[in-house]
Amino acid sequence: MNKSCHYMINKHFVVYEQIDAELTVINLQKGYYFIGKDSAIDIFFSLENAQTINEVVCQMMTVYSVQETVVREEVASLVDSWLKNDLISEVDDASLKLISEPRPMAELKPWTQPIFIAFDDIRDLLLLDPIHETDLDEQGWPVAGK
Repeated sequence: MNKSCHYMINKHFVVYEQIDAELTVINLQKGYYFIGKDSAIDIFFSLENAQTINEVVCQMMTVYSVQETVVREEVASLVDSWLKNDLISEVDDASLKLISEPRPMAELKPWTQPIFIAFDDIRDLLLLDPIHETDLDEQGWPVAGK
């Protein structure tokens, strides 16, 4: 992991959505899904645009009341995990970065350790190609082909 490199979500095969206080992230190529909570949500969304680790840390410092060393360690750990799971990738072209307006300063939230858990219990279903690898049962529902 290169601290000066820009990282970005692999939007071609990673889908994600936040519902209430939980983020669901699915890697459609590998068939794994992940649940993110607390500060992991903000960290993940910060990588919708190309960002360096330093830029992500600075963004988190404007949202959370926490020591920079704690945030830096957690962000680096998550980025490393997300790279290994192909959720994000290094991007060479920093022009992918969108210019965003700074958010107005509000009261800082207390830091919560980022939670990001991987699951593979429905991996076979996520990897199933419904057009080529399924048959229909007697009622017309798709089932895995033989």
